[in-house]
Amino acid sequence: MRSRHLRTYAMALSLVAIWTLFAVVTDGVFLSSRNLLNLTRQASVTAILAIGMVVVIISGHIDLSVGSLAGFLGAGLAVSHGVLGAPGFASALLMVVVGAGLGCCHGLLVAYQRVPAFIVTLGGLMVYRGGMLAITKGGTLRLPMDSWLKDIGNGSLPQTAWGIPTPLVLVAILSVAMWLVVSRMRYGRHVHAVGGNAEAAFLSGIDTRRVVVIAFTTMGALAAVGGAVLTARVGSASPEAGRLLELDAIAACVIGGASLMGGRGSIPGALLGALVMASVDNGMSLANMGPFWQDIVKGSVLVVAVWFDMRVRAR
Repeated sequence: MRSRHLRTYAMALSLVAIWTLFAVVTDGVFLSSRNLLNLTRQASVTAILAIGMVVVIISGHIDLSVGSLAGFLGAGLAVSHGVLGAPGFASALLMVVVGAGLGCCHGLLVAYQRVPAFIVTLGGLMVYRGGMLAITKGGTLRLPMDSWLKDIGNGSLPQTAWGIPTPLVLVAILSVAMWLVVSRMRYGRHVHAVGGNAEAAFLSGIDTRRVVVIAFTTMGALAAVGGAVLTARVGSASPEAGRLLELDAIAACVIGGASLMGGRGSIPGALLGALVMASVDNGMSLANMGPFWQDIVKGSVLVVAVWFDMRVRAR
């Protein structure tokens, strides 16, 4: 409990420090209401991927393909809606089904064929990147969006003082649903048990392979949701869509207290980690720092977070 509280306090203090630093550097622009609303939109895609990634990490695995999968399914949404003329909701729902199917394939290979998740999802990353190139033909595919897709990407709730962004509402709904599954349902107890000690979980009667398949299937479905929000927000699909989003999602989970060894992690922690990562991106952009600094800083944050986790576990 002490280590858990220590990590929570450290995350909260880190977020306060980041916000304070960028508020000073940007002369208060970072903390303006307009930018904070933009920050929540920016963090929404990472948050959606992170709440799926944390379940995979708790189960003792990792998914390196989610960024590319989100971009690939976003490109599929652009083709289904923009080229073939299918309704936006139907196109998004189709991509969720496809994403869940692809995630299930990952899980089956990991759980039943015993192929390491690192290899399966790394291969998936390359396959989906190639798929995006094939769909977009190396260029940007514009998306003529209907009102439903516009609301998903850039809409806001009416009759609210600050105009609460629709992506934030979607993140809240998904987070509550996943929190109930992970923290209050039998599956959540099983996924923690499998990640903590897969052999002991199997001997206690848990279907460990089924737990892993469900985790990857859920991740695939959430990658489709994240891809839909990303594509709707920018209004187009490109070969670079979703690049390195998997690292943002993994970093968000680790910053939020998930252990890469498995068995530990939480939905609220992943959300806080996603907010930290989005704050770093947003603040450095407002401060006119070069794009290369964003990769350097985020990589450093990930290494420090893992180091901190190892020190806490050692204690």
